[in-house]
Amino acid sequence: MNISKHLSSASISAAPGRARWRRGLAVCALFVAVAVCLAQLPLRRAQAQSQSQAQVGTLHGTAALERLKQDGQYDSLQAALNQARFNVSHTAQTPLGRAAWHAPNPAAGYDAYVTEAGVSIAVNDVTYVSLHLHSLGYGHAWRMVGPGEVSGEKQTINLGREGGLQEWYVNGPDGLEHGFTLSEPPGARQAGTPLRLAFQVSAGWLAVASDDGKAVTLRGAGMAVEYGKLVVSDSLGRNLPARLTVGDEQVIIETEESEAVYPLTIDPIFTLQQKLTAGDGATADHLGVSVALDGDTVVVGANGDDIGANENQGSAYVFVRSGTAWTLQQKLTANDGAANDFFGVRAALSGNTVVVSAHGDDIGANVDQGSAYVFTRSGTVWTEQQKLTAGDGAAGDLFGVSLAMSGDTLVVGEFGSDIGANIAQGSAYVFTRSGAVWSLQQKLTAGDGAAHDIFGIAVALDGDTVVVGAHQDDIGANENQGSAYVFVRSGTAWTEQQKLTAGDGAAEDWFGSMVAVSGDTVVVGAPPGDIGANADQGSAYVFMRTGSTWTQQQKLTANDGAAGDAFGGWVALSGDTVVVGARLDDLGASVDQGSAYVFARSGGVWTQQQKLTAGGGSANALFGFAVALDGDTLVVSAPGEVMSSNLEQGSVYVFAVSPCPTLTFAPASLPNGVKGIPYQRQITASGGAGPFQFAVAGGALPPGLTLAQNGLLSGTPTKQGTYNFTLRATDLSSGCSGTRKYTIKIAAS
Repeated sequence: MNISKHLSSASISAAPGRARWRRGLAVCALFVAVAVCLAQLPLRRAQAQSQSQAQVGTLHGTAALERLKQDGQYDSLQAALNQARFNVSHTAQTPLGRAAWHAPNPAAGYDAYVTEAGVSIAVNDVTYVSLHLHSLGYGHAWRMVGPGEVSGEKQTINLGREGGLQEWYVNGPDGLEHGFTLSEPPGARQAGTPLRLAFQVSAGWLAVASDDGKAVTLRGAGMAVEYGKLVVSDSLGRNLPARLTVGDEQVIIETEESEAVYPLTIDPIFTLQQKLTAGDGATADHLGVSVALDGDTVVVGANGDDIGANENQGSAYVFVRSGTAWTLQQKLTANDGAANDFFGVRAALSGNTVVVSAHGDDIGANVDQGSAYVFTRSGTVWTEQQKLTAGDGAAGDLFGVSLAMSGDTLVVGEFGSDIGANIAQGSAYVFTRSGAVWSLQQKLTAGDGAAHDIFGIAVALDGDTVVVGAHQDDIGANENQGSAYVFVRSGTAWTEQQKLTAGDGAAEDWFGSMVAVSGDTVVVGAPPGDIGANADQGSAYVFMRTGSTWTQQQKLTANDGAAGDAFGGWVALSGDTVVVGARLDDLGASVDQGSAYVFARSGGVWTQQQKLTAGGGSANALFGFAVALDGDTLVVSAPGEVMSSNLEQGSVYVFAVSPCPTLTFAPASLPNGVKGIPYQRQITASGGAGPFQFAVAGGALPPGLTLAQNGLLSGTPTKQGTYNFTLRATDLSSGCSGTRKYTIKIAAS
């Protein structure tokens, strides 16, 4: 069937507001996989470019910069802009719960807060890690360091301490520069004995030093802050040998300064790990429409990238990690690429092999038949190995709208293919590699498939198990409730093992929009599913296999979910950790900024561990559009994010997934009350760094009682009865949370 490529899920489907989530269905047509069709992208691109040009006046780009430099205005303008963006101020309201000097840094993706004790780095003004100078000296002859006096001006915060030590912070585009100036040695110097400065790290955060001593990574709360780029120099301008280490849960700076001429300057920088962008990115590239992760390699699709004169030909970027730093290794494009191929709509990665699909590729006379390109890496160079297409492909099949790879096996979905007389029933193709050649092993279809099921919208693969989503499958009378099919391989033959559906499924849930599999666990997303009165809040379902039978283990939802969040639009699974994207989540006034939720399984029960958001994120960024998880590394895309003046250029964030500690509530139980008699109890939590914020997570408090955010439960009961409720405590320093169930009986007065 000739379904236009513009009806594919390749679009930045969630960019419109949540009210448009369902309205977009009627606009785009019957087969659209998500909320907005690709037909809007050329218009949005033109609008974005027009807006971008309007922002820079008659001259723009390189010409504008050159004019400013010729006129001698560039440096002063740049300085004024930096001061406006990175100016520091004293503020009473901070995530620390007290007044502090505030250094906002949107370029680095965090905010810094400085008190007399030291500095705290905060993301989204919630999660923060603190680093306080504890002591300094030579060898084991430490001198304790007390609090200092803080002052600030323009982009600099100064923290004066005793003993000729000046601590300072300069806020700029490269991050927060953290420096020390020592007017004299802090003791008797000895050759071969380094000067050491020791810093105390927040509880619950893990400090890990790089092997080369150039950086320390502070891990916790689902993020990693790097403390590095260390430079130590003396008054003659000589750089001194220095390194960063970790000992006794402290970060330590060491420098060989026995022959240095004081004063001495010690100068590291804080950076947030890490935001990936395209150096050649442009408006509407949509970097992050797909992501794939394996070890120290990430592949990111940019299906709206213009290659030469070919609009929307698309590309994919390969980034690699060395230590804690990610750098671009290579940009991939199709050798035979053409306009509107949308290469990069999906990507799969396994070892030194990358597969990138182009669902809009015309094959011969077949418009939008689609294809997938295989690239292999030798050393640091990627080369195209093979182009894959469906041997029985037809126009509008959209081969490549989903991808999954495990070793030498690849699965490619195409939801637009007709099966017999069933229009757009959909299918998936399994390819295997022998040597350097990929060949078709089997075409998969649903045994009970019907027209417009859109089987193949999502695929997942682990070893000999394939899961295929069919999110518009009608279940009974429920139109578009959706389903997912599990296939298993024996030898070279694949057979359908089981069809999965939601136990509480309803019409228009789109169960099967995204799938993930790891061993005997499958996760299936249902992003438009209604949760209570919240339309389109979304959910994800976990299934477990015992023998050859799959059963639903749990339904996952966001503990702070709201209507239109699209939770479940993308899912990733690794062992006992699940990450779920909610790309339409509103964060404060930032509509559709997006978020991602981390769940962990213990004893067969999944609990929400953390909510991740983009530091410095903006409205319509669609953070959480795509997610990938491998070990303790998590990649989350934001393909709608504005970069400089480029609307919807897109970006990708890398997080470190750390286990959350168990929070303990006190008291363990609450006393009963009496109607009409004032009631008050303070609830506290321990096990994290704090401070903690409390909320009712389930059930209902006795009428007349309220719970303050500080955990104070108070009021006068107005109705007798037995009341069961669950309280949640959230550690504001890490984003981790815990719950406890309570029961209160209110007796008659």
